[in-house]
Amino acid sequence: MPASYYESAIHSATGILRYWVFKAVREDDLSSVRAICIDETSFKRGQSYVTVVSDAVARRVIYADEGRSVDNVEAFLSTTNRERRGLRKDPAGCL
Repeated sequence: MPASYYESAIHSATGILRYWVFKAVREDDLSSVRAICIDETSFKRGQSYVTVVSDAVARRVIYADEGRSVDNVEAFLSTTNRERRGLRKDPAGCL
């Protein structure tokens, strides 16, 4: 099979995976989350990064996205709809 076939299959699989992961994140109940950790890590040699948001108490990943900018954090906040999910800022300004 030609290489373009495999390339399009990978893009299709990535799109399907991304859809279901974001759907699960939107439906996840985050009302018990009291503190989050945000970190970025490289996943390939070079300059490929993933931003990971995790529940600091339960120690579970609640969001991950490619890149390492403030846009990734804003995407997490808009995807989770923090008011509906129970996330709020504490008096110190932290989520």
